[in-house]
Amino acid sequence: MNDSSDDGPHTGADLTDHERELIKAARRGSEMVCSSQEVSELFSSANPAVEIRAELIRDLLIGRYGALDPRGVRVRRARIVGELDLDRVSGITGFALVECAVVDHIKAEYAVLPSLSLLGSRIASIHADGVRIEQDLNLEQMYVAANLSGGAIRLILGHVKGQFICDGLNASNQAGPAVLIDSIKVDADVFLRGARIGGVGDEGAIRMPTAKIGGQLTLDDFQAANSSGPAVIADGMSVGSNLYLQKLELVGSGSHGALRCLNAAIGGQLLVKESSVFNLSGPAICADGIDVGSDAIFRDVRFSGRDADGAVRLPGAQIGRQFEFVDSEVINDAGVALQVEGVDVRGKIFLRRCKFEGEGRSGAVRFATAHVGGVVEITDIEAVNSSGPALHADSLRVDTHFVVKRVKAHGNSKTGAIRLSGARITGQLDLEDVEVVNDEGSALFADGLYVGANLVMGMNARGAGTRGTVRLPGAHIGGQFVGKDFRLAGATHALVLEGAYVGAGLHFPAKVVCLSHVRDEKCGGRFRVSIGDLKFASLAICDWRDWLHIIRFHAVAYEPQPFQHLASVERAAGHDGNATHILITQQRDRRARAGRRTFYSSSAWVFHAMMGFLIRYGYRTGRAFGVLFILLILAGITGYWAGQVETRPGHHVAERTVPTGAMSSAGPGVPCSSIELIGLGLDRGLPLGPTGVRGRCDIDMATGRGSFFAAIIWFIQALVWFLLTLAIVGYTNLVRKPG
Repeated sequence: MNDSSDDGPHTGADLTDHERELIKAARRGSEMVCSSQEVSELFSSANPAVEIRAELIRDLLIGRYGALDPRGVRVRRARIVGELDLDRVSGITGFALVECAVVDHIKAEYAVLPSLSLLGSRIASIHADGVRIEQDLNLEQMYVAANLSGGAIRLILGHVKGQFICDGLNASNQAGPAVLIDSIKVDADVFLRGARIGGVGDEGAIRMPTAKIGGQLTLDDFQAANSSGPAVIADGMSVGSNLYLQKLELVGSGSHGALRCLNAAIGGQLLVKESSVFNLSGPAICADGIDVGSDAIFRDVRFSGRDADGAVRLPGAQIGRQFEFVDSEVINDAGVALQVEGVDVRGKIFLRRCKFEGEGRSGAVRFATAHVGGVVEITDIEAVNSSGPALHADSLRVDTHFVVKRVKAHGNSKTGAIRLSGARITGQLDLEDVEVVNDEGSALFADGLYVGANLVMGMNARGAGTRGTVRLPGAHIGGQFVGKDFRLAGATHALVLEGAYVGAGLHFPAKVVCLSHVRDEKCGGRFRVSIGDLKFASLAICDWRDWLHIIRFHAVAYEPQPFQHLASVERAAGHDGNATHILITQQRDRRARAGRRTFYSSSAWVFHAMMGFLIRYGYRTGRAFGVLFILLILAGITGYWAGQVETRPGHHVAERTVPTGAMSSAGPGVPCSSIELIGLGLDRGLPLGPTGVRGRCDIDMATGRGSFFAAIIWFIQALVWFLLTLAIVGYTNLVRKPG
């Protein structure tokens, strides 16, 4: 058929000049330019000279005018009148309406078209559920303003085998979604660069749930708004390559979130950059269960939501490589700011130069039960929560190191400003230049924390309450515990290390708890520590005397284990003298602080005090032997004194004895020599080994004064027996008790 023939459904008389020209152009494969008018002018124009009937385009596509050039039907700057009904059409060629005004609806449900382009056109709406486009679908710079509950642009279950281009698209709908592309399949890339989307209702402004995109999805300089529902819904969406969200401005409303992509799957990288997402009545981003094959990166973003479960939600997310949140701000005055509970990151996590403001007991930033295969690095962060924790990371698992530097965490919770309870860090935990404030409870709450390597703590921590400013009860630290630049303020119950284990050295300066340099006397330091059953391999930085001072004067209550463990550490280092001093101090502290309640009776308490004075609880028996020697001297002096005291004229308490069988003389007694008198006192005072002096010189107990001196000697003898017994059992360790 040549170009001059207009044979078809319409006779030549039925066709306008532009329509006849269009038929010829379609056969030649050239573009037919209808006018020079702008699209806005064409849409409101009443000039029939620029009009082309939609029916003609349909007839051309279904072949009623014969074979057409493969380049398709192409029209520029025409006014298309009538409904363009392409439902179930199998087009023999593609078509393009460039900068045209389509004043009625376009229908193309389950149509099959080689290509479709509405570049720069203004349309009433397009409904094309199930459409199949063999090549590209181009809606670039298209404008649509509708008032339809079914949507302005509707391509549900469509299939585009090429690219889907929506750069500069301007779509709005006052009665429902603007763009509905649920379950669409695009084999190549999708671009929405510079697009402006506006819709209303719970179904979202732009919908793409369960969409399958083979290439990348790019939303750059993209704006979407919905005053009564989500801005973007993409639940279950699958993107084969990268998802780029750059210079986004999204405003949504309601509990479903402004940007919603639950259980979406991104084969490559997720990049959200230089963007802002706002929702005053729900989350900003809902990405629960999202699966990202490569990196998930958020840079220079501003998110604001109002929802108890989080402003930015990624709980249960799977991230194949790194997760980064850099130079950003997240605000939620009703709940968690950043919610990544249960996230599984196979690579590293970086949170840098960000601010998170949240509310409630779930925390401002929540990493609870998350798993990270690489390093976690949180630096230059401010996390604020006026009614709960700042950072909540209970049961966090990190396969390498966890580094927190230059962080300000302000919480207000009885359960801690920073929570690491039950967390497991395989490598090193480094808390340096960290400022933590909690006016309701602990600054750091890390009960049962596991650290495989070193714990380096350079914190300025202020807490309140009685549970401890820094809590590490039951913690396991495989390497060293280094308290570098560690400062405590606020609550008097400062440090809780009950049942903690430190596999290497305890590098803990005493000034953290006590600024006093007094070691053996009670100090006025107000901080208290709980260190019962704390175990460590050695002390460093902190002298053993300083640690002993902390145990004795700053421990919340008397407990024997801290003393005994410190003694064992010193003994293992070859410092037996230090160990002895520590164990003696333990018994002194037991008597001073635990009081009589730890003894069976008051007499046991008195006996314990005597042992402390005389034999240092069995650890040093030298004093007992010294007192024993003094008692023997007293016994000798008493014997000599007895020889100087008269009982009656010519007789003394101690004098020569009358041999057995001899008659006593009424004359004066025979005095003993000084040596004999001293020997008499020793003989009477020594419990064993008599000197034999008493056969020649003895005390006359028939007199009152003699009986008095005998009683003195017997008392001294009893004391000697007692001291000798203590010295023996002390020397043989029989009185050393572990309690």
